[in-house]
Amino acid sequence: LLVLVFYFSSVVFLIVLRSLLCFCTMIVFFFFFFQAEDGIRDAQESRGLGDVYKRQVSLRYSSRAGEAIPSYYRGIYNVFSSTKVETTGVSIYGGAGFGILEWGGGGGHLYRNITISRRASPPYPRRLLSTNLDGFHSFSVHTGGTLEQSVIAHMGDDFANVHNRIWIGFNFSVDGFWILDPGDALLCTDGDGDCFSSHSADALQIGDEIGVFNLTDLTHDFNVTVRSIRQATDPGIVELVRGLPERLAGPPWNKKFVGFVKDAIRAYQVTTGPLPPRTPGFAYMEFYSQGSAQAVVRDNYFLDSYDSCFRAQGSGLVIANNTFDGASSGMSVVVDEFWLEGSLGLRDVAIVGNRFENVTSCQQETTCFTVGPTVSGVVIKDNVFVGDSLEVKTKKSGPWHASPQN
Repeated sequence: LLVLVFYFSSVVFLIVLRSLLCFCTMIVFFFFFFQAEDGIRDAQESRGLGDVYKRQVSLRYSSRAGEAIPSYYRGIYNVFSSTKVETTGVSIYGGAGFGILEWGGGGGHLYRNITISRRASPPYPRRLLSTNLDGFHSFSVHTGGTLEQSVIAHMGDDFANVHNRIWIGFNFSVDGFWILDPGDALLCTDGDGDCFSSHSADALQIGDEIGVFNLTDLTHDFNVTVRSIRQATDPGIVELVRGLPERLAGPPWNKKFVGFVKDAIRAYQVTTGPLPPRTPGFAYMEFYSQGSAQAVVRDNYFLDSYDSCFRAQGSGLVIANNTFDGASSGMSVVVDEFWLEGSLGLRDVAIVGNRFENVTSCQQETTCFTVGPTVSGVVIKDNVFVGDSLEVKTKKSGPWHASPQN
C-alpha cells in the first residue's frame, strides 16, 4: 500500500512540475518576445542626423524672468547648423517664437506633414494663436528647405519667411574691411535658460565669396573672396561698433534698422586682397554661402495670419500650389532693409498655382504682390483669388491635420 501511495504521489508531482515548467516557459517567451520587439522599435526610431524623425516630440523654451533676450530669432522647433535633416509628422500646438526656425549650415532640409495649430477647444482652453511669430522661418542656410503637405495655422506674424541676412561693411582699406554682424538666432542650452545670440560671420570660411552693395540704392559694386577673418575683441572697437546703428540712423544715411540688438552686435575684420577704389563710408554685405537659395514651399494649407502670406526674400525660391486662407497682406519679394533681411541680389522667384482666400490685399493680382525695384526674374502666374473680406478672418478652431485637403 505504501508503495502504491508513493508511486501515485510521484506521478502527480511530476505532472504538476511539468505544468509549472511549461507555464513559466510561456511567460519567459512572451516577456522576451515583447521586450525584444520594443527594443527593436526603439533602436529604429532615430538613426541620426539627416534621417526621418518619427516620434511625437515635446519641445520647451526657457529663459530667466526679466532677462533680456539678445536676438529676434527664436523658435519652437529649431534646426541649427545642420545639413539635410528630414522632419515628418511633427505637431506644434503653441509657442512664443517661430513655429519652425532653420539657421546656418548646409541646409537642404525637408519638412513634410507638419501641423502648427491651436489645440481643439474644448477640451483644451481656447487660444487665439498657435505661435506669436512666423510659422516657418528660414535664413542664412546655404540651401533653403522644402516645406510640403503641411498645415500652418493661426500665426501672430507671417505664414512664412525665407531670406538671407544683410550685414554692414565699414572701414574699407586697400585689402579688406570690417563687418558689423547684428546677431542672428537665439541658442539656448537645454533646461538651464542660458541663451546667447549666434553670428553668421562665425561661419565664414577662407574662400567664401562676399557681395558688396551700395548702401543707398542697393546696386551691386563688386564681389570679394575671404582670405582671413577675425572677431574684434578690443573693448574700444567693441564699444565703437555698438554705436554705429545710431550713427547710421542720422544724416546723410538716414537708415533706421530694427534688426540690431545692441548687446548682440559684433565686429569682424576681413582681409580679401586688393579692392576696387570706392567712396569711403558704409556698404551692405551679402554672404553668398548663406543665401537660403532654392527653397521650395508647395502643397501646404496656411490659415489665419495677422500679417502677410509670405516674405519671399531668397533667390531661386519656389512657392507653388499652396492655399493661403485669411491674412492681412499678400506676398512681398523685396529686400527688407528695416529688418536687415533679404538677398541683396534677389532673383528668380516663382509664385505659381496658389490659391488666396480672404487675404485683405489680394482682391486682385496687382495688389497681392509687392516686387522690389532691384529684384529680377520673378514669375507670377496661375494664381487664384477668392473672397471679398476686408479683414482677417478667425475661424475653424477645431483640430487640424496635416493635409492640404483639410
